Amino acid sequence: MSNGSKALLIVLLITPLFGLGIDLYSPSMPAIAHQFNVPETTIKLTIILYIIGYGIGQMIFGPMSDWFGRKSTLIIGLSLYVGVSVFLCFTVTPLLFLMCRFMQGFLISSAGVINKTLLSDNFKDKSLEKATAYMVIIWSISPIVAPAIGSYVQAYLSWRVNFFILAGYGLIALILTKFILVDNLLCVKKISVKKVFNDYVDVISHKKFVGFSIILAITYALLVVFSIAAPFIIQTFLKQSVLVYGHLALLMGCGFFAGTMFNRVLITHFSAKKLIYSNLIFSILVAAFMVMWNIIYGVSIYSIGVPSFLIIFFSAIVTPNCYALSFRLFTEKAGTATAVRGILTLIGASIFSSPALLLQSNLNPWVLSVEYAVLNMLALFIFYFILSKNKQRIFVNSSSRRGCEFSE
Repeated sequence: MSNGSKALLIVLLITPLFGLGIDLYSPSMPAIAHQFNVPETTIKLTIILYIIGYGIGQMIFGPMSDWFGRKSTLIIGLSLYVGVSVFLCFTVTPLLFLMCRFMQGFLISSAGVINKTLLSDNFKDKSLEKATAYMVIIWSISPIVAPAIGSYVQAYLSWRVNFFILAGYGLIALILTKFILVDNLLCVKKISVKKVFNDYVDVISHKKFVGFSIILAITYALLVVFSIAAPFIIQTFLKQSVLVYGHLALLMGCGFFAGTMFNRVLITHFSAKKLIYSNLIFSILVAAFMVMWNIIYGVSIYSIGVPSFLIIFFSAIVTPNCYALSFRLFTEKAGTATAVRGILTLIGASIFSSPALLLQSNLNPWVLSVEYAVLNMLALFIFYFILSKNKQRIFVNSSSRRGCEFSE
């Protein structure tokens, strides 16, 4: 097996880890709120803190992977992640539970940074696009399987078992990383605070890179909004069982997977720019229809499930195209660029999904449809008025930049 194949194997293994921390866990949120005797907003906050921790962690683990190598950084992150996941199984207070969820997201960000930098380290051009497509497909499988598993774990065992599952998965990833992964970053870089600062400024000042990252934040927020609002709408407002939510979430995962697969066909016929633009418009139309459906006929399983499936399907086409285009902008600063994109995407997703956190979903079930509409319109605005019409880069230090202008 070549080094590239080994790297791809590790990438495909660690890619679902972040999503599992949300999808496996979300069916249990109403039960956790009941056990800790706290409002649903408190338990929703555990997902937001998990995402914020993941975003902040990438600022640390991204440069670390450039300094010390991908393998060493990943081993450190996975080792601590396994320990925190086991500790979460035994938490007895809401505050400790919130803190551990933040740390869990922070530590698993090591995998979130390195899975993408391993791709840019080992693949170029068309092979990079193909490897990225495989990564997105695997990432899309997690929302299919995890909610169903989580709902059955909650129905027949306990929500604490989910964290044992996460710890076990992390341990397997840790062992395989230790014995399989070959680090291509053979020259460890000398740590320079000035160089790190300049790299971050260099990446952040690239308008197109930031624009793509914000659009990724919005498309990811669509998934987060469903994960934090739908469990309470389904189980509390509509009085359905956790298994009903699990099956509905499984359908959403199938929608994302179908979108990624369909995108592989579309990219051979259409430019990435056209795919992003057209699918954002389709999402806005579906969201508007969902709002009217809920106003006229009221909230039901079908008024949530059908439009959500379509919107997630369209976002699955937007996401890999934004990733693929932003990957090309920086090469020698892949770790730093991935960290910046990660924190912009995830902190942005936390902000964009905050209305679903602040409003009680069982009292305001319409929040899902309204957020879908607003977020997709915002993404289209950013893409059309900022990315499509601005063809120039902003340079802070042109001699140190390796980014290239977006072209198709």
